[in-house]
Amino acid sequence: MAHYETSVTTNHSPAEAFAMMADMTRFAEWDPGVQSATQTTGTEPGMGAAYRLVVNGVGPAPATPLTYVMEEFEAGTRYRAVAKAKFFSSDDIVTVIPNGDGSIVKYEADLLLNGPFKLFDPLLGPIFNKIGDAAAAGLQKFLA
Repeated sequence: MAHYETSVTTNHSPAEAFAMMADMTRFAEWDPGVQSATQTTGTEPGMGAAYRLVVNGVGPAPATPLTYVMEEFEAGTRYRAVAKAKFFSSDDIVTVIPNGDGSIVKYEADLLLNGPFKLFDPLLGPIFNKIGDAAAAGLQKFLA
């Protein structure tokens, strides 16, 4: 399993920062690895809401559509969205922590290869870190 974690300090209030992050349709605004994002179930963020994100492929791999489902949702504080594809699963957690007049947004992502592809998990870390660093830079600008 590959793990990536970053935290961004922002002047946005916790409520504003959470609203910006919980609306996964906005991921394409800050994550260069996301080509597009649409909500497919529900009309706003919350338990059971689902989002279709088209993510860039790695190397020669084509772009991949993923459906993320909100499996945990604590309004204003934290959510967990999970996507399960044929070859891998992605588990993302966003936590917003009050910080003075602003907040700290903590973003965690785990990528786990499925089935026999699990053998390649140790090789996934450096690639996932590079993708994560690009997303973290975009997140810093998005929350500025």
